Amino acid sequence: MTDTGSVTRQPEWGSKAGNSAPSSQVEGVKDAQAAEADTDAPTQPWLGALFDDAPGGVRLMQVLSGGPAERAGLAAGDILIAMNGLSVNKVDVENHLARHADLESIGIHYFRLGQLHDSQLPLELAPEDTAALQVVDGNRLSQWLADSRMHA
Repeated sequence: MTDTGSVTRQPEWGSKAGNSAPSSQVEGVKDAQAAEADTDAPTQPWLGALFDDAPGGVRLMQVLSGGPAERAGLAAGDILIAMNGLSVNKVDVENHLARHADLESIGIHYFRLGQLHDSQLPLELAPEDTAALQVVDGNRLSQWLADSRMHA
């Protein structure tokens, strides 16, 4: 969030000049905005890839440029099977990243075209402009996608 400086109201026609917000109110607004920005910031490492469940692990659907997965040598289509020596599924990936957030990197194992590989995944927070979206209600999504108005 960008700090625009002090907040002052412009005098309205016929009012006394110098109507400005008391500095204590302005500081309170700034403090609230800073606290809100802090809670929106990422708090755990990210993989830097989109993935879905696959037999024996998770399939990387897309690897984001410059992210930890790319730097670890992962590519779209790889099957991530273990993080820090433990098997993973779709739910486990985020849990493993959160559990080991204090480390610089963790060991990973993955398959690419049937060949087993291992690497080190750097652990870092997602960039501030990164948003994570997920479908909460698959039925509503299917209805929305099937809506004939969407295909006009």
